[in-house]
Amino acid sequence: MDLNTLEFTAVIALGSSLAGFLGSLTGLGGGIVIVPLLTLVFGVDIRYAIELLWFPSLRLRERRRLMSGKAIAI
Repeated sequence: MDLNTLEFTAVIALGSSLAGFLGSLTGLGGGIVIVPLLTLVFGVDIRYAIELLWFPSLRLRERRRLMSGKAIAI
């Protein structure tokens, strides 16, 4: 799928809004919508799509560990 920047942003915004709406209605995470959107619509490998969902959570956890002084700084 060949999209320009505006179309890409619109599709991502719509997909994210749909994921948030369905997540709030069902109690499921937004990944149930985002992963298929990335893989089926944008052709992203499923491993990368799943990794994109985990990355912010891992970064936040590491930041909290650093702030608490429990992480070892290299």
